[in-house]
Amino acid sequence: MGKIVSIINPKAGGFNDLVETCINFNVDKIFPEHEIVYTTQVHSGITEKLINTNLEQIIKDYASNGIRNFNICGGDGHIGEVIDAIMKLGINSNEFSISVLPIGSGNDFAFGGLGIKDIQQGLDSLNNYYRKGNKNIKEVDLFRTEVKLDDESTFSRYGINSADVSFGAFLLNFMENTAIGRKAKKMFGGKSYTYLSPLVSLLYKSPDLKIDINGWTKVESIENFGNYPINSQNSLMDNSEKRVLINRIIHSRKNFLTCWQNSEYTGGGLRLCPGAKIDDDVFDFFIHERTFRPKFPFSLMLKAKKGEVLEDPYVSRVWDVKKVEISANNGNLGRYLNVDGELYNFTSPIKKVKYEGTGEKLRFICDK
Repeated sequence: MGKIVSIINPKAGGFNDLVETCINFNVDKIFPEHEIVYTTQVHSGITEKLINTNLEQIIKDYASNGIRNFNICGGDGHIGEVIDAIMKLGINSNEFSISVLPIGSGNDFAFGGLGIKDIQQGLDSLNNYYRKGNKNIKEVDLFRTEVKLDDESTFSRYGINSADVSFGAFLLNFMENTAIGRKAKKMFGGKSYTYLSPLVSLLYKSPDLKIDINGWTKVESIENFGNYPINSQNSLMDNSEKRVLINRIIHSRKNFLTCWQNSEYTGGGLRLCPGAKIDDDVFDFFIHERTFRPKFPFSLMLKAKKGEVLEDPYVSRVWDVKKVEISANNGNLGRYLNVDGELYNFTSPIKKVKYEGTGEKLRFICDK
């Protein structure tokens, strides 16, 4: 069985002293050798804490000592950052086994991808795999987001769940970096994003995007792509499922929301891509064109919560996607990038972004 290391983000929305005790006590029962490491300073004094704010160094130090079992305790952003650090080691990803205890405010990957809705379910899954010998493992597809900025500098990060440089990233920045956003999060938790989205949408300027993408889309959605170049010679119609294969499409319009998806959920329970799977070697891409209805963002989020967002005539979903490249026809893509719920705020505007499946997989313990 070996040793397991729990990497806890104490700033996660669901973290408190009781949660800490629960994790420490229950994981200790499963693993004779269990160590906890925190990524930020904490003051509860329940257990002896190893503090190291350099996540990449944490992972590197443990991996160099042969540790391959990591228990990630936090939200989607924390999970994604740990995975990014693991993949940058250059070690075969098949050597690692990752478990998740969701204590974030959204937990879209844990719930939508792994079927784990809370800490207890995460602990049960951990016990079933290591103690009972169940094969409750999913080999999760990984992707990489690569950004090129106006000053010609670059940035890249591995991801597991979702990514966007559109309204989702803009909203995340507002919630994290403004007094109104922080106060709303404290009062309403994850629901604050839905409540404030109409207000924040008035501040967001939809860029005129150029999207280079290959994949399948619904036949009726083709109208949303307008008269832009589609390689019709290699396009295939699947009348049984009413879908069309677009071998290469340049989608060029003003878009409110564009989101690269691995699982069904993003943004704290928004079900943008019903039926999406995290272990099928392909990804989904969600597009919502800019509209000027004042109630639009609130309506969109309510539909997404119910999994009915694809019924919106302004929505297009492209699936079986392996790569998407986005740039602006005029200007730039803004300064904000959201990968797995983690916000990156660049000093220079984003010139171009590319999402691409890497073909690599990482073993995650799931509910069943």
